[in-house]
Amino acid sequence: MTPRRPFTLTRGELAAIISRLDRSRAGGAATGSFLENLSKLLQVLAIVGGGAWVLLDYFEFKKTNNELTNKQLELALKTAELSQSSTMLNNQLNQLKLTRTVQGRLEVGGDSSVVRSAKFPDDTFLYRLQITLKVKNISDSTVSVPAVVTEQFIGKTPVAALKSEQAFLVNVPSSWLRTPTLGSVEWSRVVAVVQRVPDQIDEEIEKQIANFPLTPGGLLGEIRSGELANWTASFVLKARSEDMVGAVATFWVQGEDGLRGPYTFTYYEILSEAEDAHSLKTEGQLTGNQISSPAAGR
Repeated sequence: MTPRRPFTLTRGELAAIISRLDRSRAGGAATGSFLENLSKLLQVLAIVGGGAWVLLDYFEFKKTNNELTNKQLELALKTAELSQSSTMLNNQLNQLKLTRTVQGRLEVGGDSSVVRSAKFPDDTFLYRLQITLKVKNISDSTVSVPAVVTEQFIGKTPVAALKSEQAFLVNVPSSWLRTPTLGSVEWSRVVAVVQRVPDQIDEEIEKQIANFPLTPGGLLGEIRSGELANWTASFVLKARSEDMVGAVATFWVQGEDGLRGPYTFTYYEILSEAEDAHSLKTEGQLTGNQISSPAAGR
């Protein structure tokens, strides 16, 4: 803001005007005295006017300065509010992470092996499938597994109809709770068993697993922090080498936050990759295949 300069006459300029009037015809003693008084009056008015002008400029500056100060205070308050909100969000995030850790999380994995033990005249084989499900508690609290449903599948593939440089889409087997995925493999469930702890299962889950036959297993019960629990299931089936075999384990978890699940663990393999049993082999050892395509979800 540029200060406005008031109209003023210096003392020399005013004296020059009075001198010219004294030399004019109108210049007399009375006129000179009047002009001298007028000069003093004009000087006083000039000083008062200049002071008033400066005072107005000061008040305008003060108003602008106050507005800027208020703006700075508002920005400081906004910054403090944003900082407080950021701190609260960080605290909530840390609390959520801690809660998830305390409530119980499981790391699921497994091993499997398929052994071919006999050949039949219709070009089918007898296979033995063994699956080991491993569950490790990676949380800070004890969790419990009250129910596990294990389903075993045979998958018919279109290998016989394939021509050179053709392929088919492999779809994984699905549990009875899920919609089957689309693909070229026709999965059929051949065996389904359940492990359960009745007093830890709600009515809805009880209805879902009521039709499965009971089997004992080592995966049920409490799993302490850092502990590893496992359960091995063995199946015997008759199929062709181009068929596929698969299994789905569905289980629930009881923690401090209540019953959660279901979670699923899926395995599948083509039977042509199976190892021969000792009765059909001249040398070599049995090997286990790593579990493929694990999946977990609520």
